[in-house]
Amino acid sequence: MKKLFSGCILVTLTVLLTGCGKVDVTDYNDKLVEFTDKCFTAEALMQSALQQENYAYVKELHTTALETCTAMQKETVALEAYKNDTSFRNATDTLLQALISYLQKFGELFPYRENTVWTPEQETAYITLEKELGELEKNLQTLNKELEEVQKTFATTYGYEIEE
Repeated sequence: MKKLFSGCILVTLTVLLTGCGKVDVTDYNDKLVEFTDKCFTAEALMQSALQQENYAYVKELHTTALETCTAMQKETVALEAYKNDTSFRNATDTLLQALISYLQKFGELFPYRENTVWTPEQETAYITLEKELGELEKNLQTLNKELEEVQKTFATTYGYEIEE
Protein backbone atom coordinates (compact mmCIF):
# COMPACT_ATOMS: atom_id res chain seq x y z
CA MET A 1 0.00 0.00 0.00
CA LYS A 2 2.87 2.33 0.77
CA LYS A 3 4.36 1.85 -2.75
CA LEU A 4 1.04 2.59 -4.47
CA PHE A 5 0.54 5.75 -2.44
CA SER A 6 4.06 7.07 -3.13
CA GLY A 7 3.55 6.24 -6.82
CA CYS A 8 0.36 8.31 -6.85
CA ILE A 9 2.20 11.21 -5.24
CA LEU A 10 4.96 10.97 -7.86
CA VAL A 11 2.44 10.99 -10.73
CA THR A 12 0.56 13.93 -9.20
CA LEU A 13 3.76 15.93 -8.74
CA THR A 14 4.88 15.15 -12.27
CA VAL A 15 1.58 16.38 -13.70
CA LEU A 16 1.68 19.54 -11.59
CA LEU A 17 5.29 20.33 -12.44
CA THR A 18 4.90 19.78 -16.19
CA GLY A 19 2.10 22.32 -16.38
CA CYS A 20 -1.11 20.37 -16.59
CA GLY A 21 -3.35 21.96 -19.19
CA LYS A 22 -0.68 24.25 -20.68
CA VAL A 23 -0.39 24.35 -24.42
CA ASP A 24 2.96 24.06 -26.14
CA VAL A 25 3.58 27.03 -28.44
CA THR A 26 4.33 24.85 -31.46
CA ASP A 27 1.15 22.84 -30.86
CA TYR A 28 -0.75 26.15 -30.71
CA ASN A 29 0.85 27.27 -33.98
CA ASP A 30 0.16 23.93 -35.64
CA LYS A 31 -3.48 23.95 -34.55
CA LEU A 32 -4.11 27.40 -36.06
CA VAL A 33 -2.29 26.44 -39.26
CA GLU A 34 -4.36 23.24 -39.42
CA PHE A 35 -7.58 25.27 -39.21
CA THR A 36 -6.62 27.51 -42.14
CA ASP A 37 -5.23 24.58 -44.16
CA LYS A 38 -8.47 22.62 -43.83
CA CYS A 39 -10.47 25.61 -45.04
CA PHE A 40 -8.26 26.48 -47.99
CA THR A 41 -8.02 22.83 -49.03
CA ALA A 42 -11.82 22.54 -49.06
CA GLU A 43 -12.11 25.81 -51.00
CA ALA A 44 -9.44 24.76 -53.52
CA LEU A 45 -11.20 21.45 -54.13
CA MET A 46 -14.40 23.33 -54.86
CA GLN A 47 -12.58 25.71 -57.25
CA SER A 48 -10.92 22.86 -59.13
CA ALA A 49 -14.26 21.10 -59.54
CA LEU A 50 -15.59 24.15 -61.39
CA GLN A 51 -13.53 23.08 -64.41
CA GLN A 52 -15.72 19.99 -64.74
CA GLU A 53 -18.88 22.11 -64.96
CA ASN A 54 -20.70 19.58 -62.81
CA TYR A 55 -22.51 22.17 -60.74
CA ALA A 56 -24.30 19.65 -58.53
CA TYR A 57 -20.87 18.38 -57.46
CA VAL A 58 -19.53 21.92 -57.06
CA LYS A 59 -22.54 22.80 -54.88
CA GLU A 60 -21.81 19.77 -52.71
CA LEU A 61 -18.17 20.81 -52.36
CA HIS A 62 -19.26 24.38 -51.68
CA THR A 63 -21.48 23.21 -48.83
CA THR A 64 -18.62 21.11 -47.45
CA ALA A 65 -16.18 24.03 -47.70
CA LEU A 66 -18.60 26.40 -45.98
CA GLU A 67 -19.31 23.90 -43.20
CA THR A 68 -15.59 23.15 -42.76
CA CYS A 69 -14.65 26.82 -42.56
CA THR A 70 -17.47 27.63 -40.17
CA ALA A 71 -16.41 24.78 -37.88
CA MET A 72 -12.73 25.78 -38.06
CA GLN A 73 -13.60 29.41 -37.34
CA LYS A 74 -15.56 28.34 -34.26
CA GLU A 75 -12.66 26.18 -33.09
CA THR A 76 -10.30 29.11 -33.62
CA VAL A 77 -12.41 31.40 -31.44
CA ALA A 78 -12.70 28.69 -28.77
CA LEU A 79 -8.93 28.15 -28.68
CA GLU A 80 -7.43 29.62 -25.53
CA ALA A 81 -5.00 32.45 -26.18
CA TYR A 82 -1.34 31.53 -25.76
CA LYS A 83 0.00 33.43 -22.71
CA ASN A 84 -2.90 35.91 -23.11
CA ASP A 85 -1.60 36.82 -26.58
CA THR A 86 -4.56 36.77 -28.95
CA SER A 87 -2.78 38.25 -31.98
CA PHE A 88 -2.23 35.01 -33.91
CA ARG A 89 -5.62 33.57 -33.00
CA ASN A 90 -7.40 36.82 -33.92
CA ALA A 91 -5.59 37.10 -37.26
CA THR A 92 -6.57 33.50 -38.04
CA ASP A 93 -10.16 34.23 -37.05
CA THR A 94 -10.26 37.31 -39.28
CA LEU A 95 -8.95 35.35 -42.26
CA LEU A 96 -11.43 32.52 -41.71
CA GLN A 97 -14.33 34.95 -41.39
CA ALA A 98 -13.28 36.55 -44.69
CA LEU A 99 -13.10 33.13 -46.33
CA ILE A 100 -16.58 32.32 -45.04
CA SER A 101 -17.86 35.61 -46.52
CA TYR A 102 -16.21 34.72 -49.81
CA LEU A 103 -17.79 31.26 -49.83
CA GLN A 104 -21.21 32.70 -49.01
CA LYS A 105 -20.90 35.16 -51.90
CA PHE A 106 -19.60 32.40 -54.16
CA GLY A 107 -22.79 30.44 -53.48
CA GLU A 108 -24.72 33.24 -55.19
CA LEU A 109 -23.09 32.23 -58.49
CA PHE A 110 -24.89 28.91 -58.78
CA PRO A 111 -28.12 30.17 -60.34
CA TYR A 112 -26.04 31.91 -63.03
CA ARG A 113 -23.87 28.87 -63.70
CA GLU A 114 -26.90 26.62 -64.11
CA ASN A 115 -28.80 28.96 -66.41
CA THR A 116 -27.16 29.74 -69.75
CA VAL A 117 -29.76 32.27 -70.92
CA TRP A 118 -29.74 35.53 -68.99
CA THR A 119 -31.81 38.65 -69.07
CA PRO A 120 -29.85 41.93 -69.26
CA GLU A 121 -30.57 42.45 -65.54
CA GLN A 122 -29.17 39.02 -64.71
CA GLU A 123 -26.06 39.72 -66.77
CA THR A 124 -25.52 42.99 -64.92
CA ALA A 125 -26.05 41.25 -61.58
CA TYR A 126 -23.59 38.52 -62.58
CA ILE A 127 -20.93 41.05 -63.55
CA THR A 128 -21.44 42.86 -60.22
CA LEU A 129 -21.19 39.57 -58.35
CA GLU A 130 -17.96 38.65 -60.16
CA LYS A 131 -16.47 42.06 -59.21
CA GLU A 132 -17.50 41.55 -55.57
CA LEU A 133 -15.88 38.11 -55.56
CA GLY A 134 -12.73 39.62 -57.06
CA GLU A 135 -12.58 42.17 -54.24
CA LEU A 136 -13.16 39.45 -51.65
CA GLU A 137 -10.32 37.42 -53.20
CA LYS A 138 -7.98 40.43 -52.99
CA ASN A 139 -8.99 40.91 -49.36
CA LEU A 140 -8.26 37.23 -48.67
CA GLN A 141 -4.80 37.58 -50.20
CA THR A 142 -4.10 40.65 -48.06
CA LEU A 143 -5.37 38.96 -44.90
CA ASN A 144 -3.32 35.85 -45.66
CA LYS A 145 -0.15 37.97 -45.95
CA GLU A 146 -1.05 39.75 -42.71
CA LEU A 147 -1.59 36.40 -40.99
CA GLU A 148 1.84 35.22 -42.16
CA GLU A 149 3.42 38.35 -40.64
CA VAL A 150 1.53 37.92 -37.37
CA GLN A 151 2.63 34.27 -37.27
CA LYS A 152 6.28 35.25 -37.85
CA THR A 153 6.11 37.86 -35.09
CA PHE A 154 4.42 35.36 -32.80
CA ALA A 155 7.13 32.78 -33.52
CA THR A 156 9.88 35.31 -32.84
CA THR A 157 8.22 36.42 -29.60
CA TYR A 158 7.80 32.89 -28.27
CA GLY A 159 11.01 31.42 -29.67
CA TYR A 160 10.13 28.80 -32.23
CA GLU A 161 10.88 28.24 -35.90
CA ILE A 162 8.24 28.21 -38.61
CA GLU A 163 8.60 25.48 -41.23
CA GLU A 164 8.15 26.93 -44.71
